[in-house]
Amino acid sequence: MPNLSPSRNDRLAASSHATVLIVDRETLYRWFVSESLHGFDIDVVPCRSLDEATAVIRRLGAADLLLVDSDLVGGGDYERLHALAQHASMRCVVLDADGDRRRAAGCALTFADKPVDADAVVRLVVGTLADQTLPA
Repeated sequence: MPNLSPSRNDRLAASSHATVLIVDRETLYRWFVSESLHGFDIDVVPCRSLDEATAVIRRLGAADLLLVDSDLVGGGDYERLHALAQHASMRCVVLDADGDRRRAAGCALTFADKPVDADAVVRLVVGTLADQTLPA
């Protein structure tokens, strides 16, 4: 399937505005990320599952960053997640609260410790969006 959505770099160059999907089954954590990014030119779209995030990306056509709780990703989902990120030309960061990064050995995704304070959320999101060296 051809990728017809604009590239991440094109979207960031056109505007400082960004769209971030936070995928976590915990309502409070999705709210926390949204509130932490309030005041930045970032739309935060909360999703309860990878399936919901996939549907949102199909509807939006593109996003700049996908943050996914590692507890929602298992087995072959890492490859599915990587393919989704590549198809939508977006960054994908797996948030890992337990340090269990071994499950994704060999999969080209970015991992980060799950932020537990607002400053850490802002550093992670803004830093990832600004860092052109991270894999898309």
